[in-house]
Amino acid sequence: MDTGRLTWPVQGSDDFLRIVVYITLATALIFFLDIITPLGVMAWILYLIPLFLTVYLSWKYAPLLMTGVFNILMAISLFLSPRDMSIEYALLDRVFFALILIIASFFIKDYVSNVEGLALNEERYRNLIECLPEGVIVYQQGAIV
Repeated sequence: MDTGRLTWPVQGSDDFLRIVVYITLATALIFFLDIITPLGVMAWILYLIPLFLTVYLSWKYAPLLMTGVFNILMAISLFLSPRDMSIEYALLDRVFFALILIIASFFIKDYVSNVEGLALNEERYRNLIECLPEGVIVYQQGAIV
């Protein structure tokens, strides 16, 4: 029984498609909410939810791609939302949030790269141990595992 093995959160293409559908539906719902709410209501902050869902995709550039899509959607909704504040302040809010999205997407990309690297290193270590001509005993917490 191998309980210490690193596994990727999304295993198969069904999981990948399911997560892509979740991201797409969440993005569409947030965009709709962003369009119907006034500019002063920060509905666009909800774009962080589908951005963090990209962690579960096996493609490390997904957060960067989605950040670009979110920035385009926020720019579109800036002109479609009802006005309750000046466009300059609303634009300033969205520019700062776009920077936050970009920074968060780089953190997510680095996290995904680290998980990939750990899984690769674990596989290399496992292959090294399995191919050794000598036996290896692991002693942990008073027991041989």
